[in-house]
Amino acid sequence: MNKIPCSIDSEHFVSDVLAWFPATQFVFNAYGLASLRNPVLRLIGKLVSIKDLCRMQKVDSEELLLDLNLCAGLVKMDECTGSCDACKNS
Repeated sequence: MNKIPCSIDSEHFVSDVLAWFPATQFVFNAYGLASLRNPVLRLIGKLVSIKDLCRMQKVDSEELLLDLNLCAGLVKMDECTGSCDACKNS
């Protein structure tokens, strides 16, 4: 695993993001990417970047990245798009 970054970007691998910030699983779930909970499918995350995942799943990468960074505590709440589970449940 790489050094924990100060922000999550589109070039990071899904598996690294989940290892650095486990709570981001909830964000992936909210975007319809709950299959990443499966340990076998998580292995694919070692080869797939956030950018690739968004392109394959037709997810808005800017919104996902903002919500991932918010969930990881790397951005301020006033920058949130409101689509993550944490915002929906508050």
